[in-house]
Amino acid sequence: MKRVLLSIFAAALCGSMTASATDAAKVKVTLQTKGALKIERLAQPQTGPFPGEGMSTQPVVGWQLVNIPVKIEAMGKNDKPAYFVNALTFKAHLLIAGETKDSKPVMVSKDITYVDIPVSGNDPAKTEMSVGLFIPPSSAVRINEKGKGDLKGKLLGVALEAEFNGKACMKPTDHVFDNSVKKKLADEWWSKSMNDGGAVVCSIDETPYAAYAGNFYPA
Repeated sequence: MKRVLLSIFAAALCGSMTASATDAAKVKVTLQTKGALKIERLAQPQTGPFPGEGMSTQPVVGWQLVNIPVKIEAMGKNDKPAYFVNALTFKAHLLIAGETKDSKPVMVSKDITYVDIPVSGNDPAKTEMSVGLFIPPSSAVRINEKGKGDLKGKLLGVALEAEFNGKACMKPTDHVFDNSVKKKLADEWWSKSMNDGGAVVCSIDETPYAAYAGNFYPA
């Protein structure tokens, strides 16, 4: 009886790990640079005073966002149409200007995995989406304390890597806006050790906006 139950359990487990006929088997991702890549200031998800004593009353800029647009091309098994990409892992890097003209740029990076990404079902299936990087107020202040965390106009460039089923599905790509800045950077600057100023970036699920903007990004 135990052997039968183990066999049934093993079969169920294998079945759960098998991709659906509608899932992509091959994926290609490309960075889209035609759109306006910039740091956007977000409205506060809630307003009003916070309870408790000792809260800082110094005005600071709130959360800020960079959306990195990508195009996804997918093909199903045996070259059949694909309707979903079961999971894509992005490693995104932001290059942000320092506090002053003489300050070195700051690089912050984030790994984000999106699941069940819908694609068109064409041959190959195509879709466009954004990789959303949210900069919390405290990290923004670390980068630009004198400006109280205002990072408007300070995005110097982005770089992006992507993996599908544990393998690279795009050539690591960067887009630096200013050639004078690009000349000062090392080749594949995103893979080098650079100052992050103690700052971090977050995915949508790590922010107060998850309940409001979650539908804009895949799960």
